[in-house]
Order: sequence, then C-alpha cells, then structure tokens
Amino acid sequence: MKGMGMRGLATAACLLGLAAHAETVRWERAPIPLQLEVGRERMVAFPLGGDVGLPGALVDAGALRVDFVNDTAYWNAYAPFESHRVPVRLADGTTVLFDVSAGPPRAGGSTPGLLRVALAGDEAAPEPGDAGPSEGERVLRLIRFAVQQDYAPARVAGTLPGAVRGTVEVDGDLARLYRHADAARLEVLPRGAWAAYGLHVTGLEFVNAGDAPVTLDPRLLQHAARVAVNGHSRRFVAASWLAAELAPAGRAGSSTMVYVVTRRPFAEVVRL
Repeated sequence: MKGMGMRGLATAACLLGLAAHAETVRWERAPIPLQLEVGRERMVAFPLGGDVGLPGALVDAGALRVDFVNDTAYWNAYAPFESHRVPVRLADGTTVLFDVSAGPPRAGGSTPGLLRVALAGDEAAPEPGDAGPSEGERVLRLIRFAVQQDYAPARVAGTLPGAVRGTVEVDGDLARLYRHADAARLEVLPRGAWAAYGLHVTGLEFVNAGDAPVTLDPRLLQHAARVAVNGHSRRFVAASWLAAELAPAGRAGSSTMVYVVTRRPFAEVVRL
C-alpha cells in the first residue's frame, strides 16, 4: 500500500479512536436541537439520503458547511452563531427540522458522537432499554475495525466478535464509481473486506496516477446508475474517507483509503 501522508495518518488515527456509541433521536415534528462546536465535525445519520437547506446568512458568512454523503450529513461550524432553523429534506419527501447553533469548542472535549435520526414509525429504530447496537453503531464499529486491520500494529489491532474476512472480486474499472472527470486520473484498487453485524465493509485504495494534485469529493462516490436489481437495494450504507487531498503520482500522500459499508457483498452491490 502506498504512503498516505501525515494528513491521511492523522485521519486514520481519528477513526481508530471513534467511540462505539451513538445517540438516537426520533423525529416527531418538534425541531431537533443540534449544538455544534467550532472546528469539530458532527455526523448525523438518517434512514436514507437527502439534502440540507442551509440558511443563506450562514452560507454567506462562511459559518456553516454540511456535506450529505449517502445517508449521513457531516456538519462543520467555522464560527459561532445563534440558533437557526435548518430543514433536511429526505429522499422520500420527509422534512426533518433542526435548530442549529454553534459555540466555541469545549476545553478537553472529545470528538462528538454520531447522532442517529429515526423517523416516526421506523420499526428498525432501537427502543428505550434495547441493549443491541443501532445500525449507526454497527457501521462505526465495522469501519473502525477495518481501519485497525490495515494500519494498527498486530499487537494492538482490535477484535470484533463474529467478524469474517471476505474477498473482493469485481470486474471492471472501479474508478468509474467516482463520477467526476478526475476519475480518468485515478486507480481504485480493492484491498480487503470484512463482514459482521449483517454488514460488509470493503477497503478501496484511491491512487492518483496523474502529475497534478486531485481533490476528492465524497459526494461523487456512487454505487451504480440504478438503486436496485431484482428488488435488492444496491445503495452504499456509508463511506468513510481517510483523506480528500491526493498529491501527484509518486509523491507521499498520492493515495488514500475509502471504506465502503454495504448490506450485501460489495461485488453484488456495484454495477460498473
């Protein structure tokens, strides 16, 4: 595997340290309060994909940015601001309202945990007292485990009960999963797969084969042109990137790893 550069290693270390807990809140018409800390990203997972209606005042001031990748929104505050009403429109037409505010980072505070939003009537959402991990928790644990297998020394690499190593046998150019002109300069190589909790995680190495830097946009990673084959969903459940900036070919930092979580084996999900 090629060198990742300091930024990629720092991000990997961050993933290795992710807490395996998630908070779940149910959307029942009352706006959901979301308190952000400047400089600390907050992940909010939904039952399906969507988009965020950012207030113009926050966008113009450069105070808030939200990236929606698959079914997870990544909230980043760059300056403190008072509460604003922010709608999130999901793919099924549901609108979830948040009252979002941002303050300075708390001294000694840790990385905020995942917030999982369940819709009213969502039978898959964990009920109070249910000790089983939510899907958001399972995804985090599985990604963290895969990163550990790739980067942590064998003596400290974690274990995951029931985890089984898989194989990745995919025909075609995996760079086509990245729907951008830069894909012509990328090599995408499968590096390994694991299965646990009824989910599959596949590690893909993105390598810059060109002589100019590449800035990756996670929103452009797409599983296929269609979302279902023979009734089976082929969506990515989640995708976690270790770095977005790739140096020119042959230099340190010219590659990064992407960990894709699916409900079926990777080869059954992608359509190149």
